[in-house]
Amino acid sequence: MTELAILRIRQGVTQKEMAGKIGIHVTTLSMIERKRFVANIDQRKRIVKAYGVLEKDFFDQETGLAI
Repeated sequence: MTELAILRIRQGVTQKEMAGKIGIHVTTLSMIERKRFVANIDQRKRIVKAYGVLEKDFFDQETGLAI
């Protein structure tokens, strides 16, 4: 489980709720959280805003994968 998934769960938010807040499909969020999909720059910006975190703390700077 990635740090993003843990943070979302601690916030008491479902993947469906968070995906809606970010503006992406729930399957996309699931794949991002499981390190199966590299979010593009726009998606990463919306994700970190929705989660209230810094991008550098939750995405690998070389691969773009969730940490």
